[in-house]
Amino acid sequence: LSLGLHKQIDLVLYDLLVVLFGNQVADNQVKIESKRTPIYKEAWEWALSMTKEERSKKFAELLIK
Repeated sequence: LSLGLHKQIDLVLYDLLVVLFGNQVADNQVKIESKRTPIYKEAWEWALSMTKEERSKKFAELLIK
């Protein structure tokens, strides 16, 4: 999958993981995936550079397009 698609997924995936499993599991998942490929790492860093509210707003903007 492309970097752009991973960025879109990660806009919501972290927050879903937190709701379902808690912060520790979400943080561990980010660490695990970030080690897999540079694309995953870059996508996570990009998504998590935003606040939860910013990620939500950005994802909503993508749905409108």
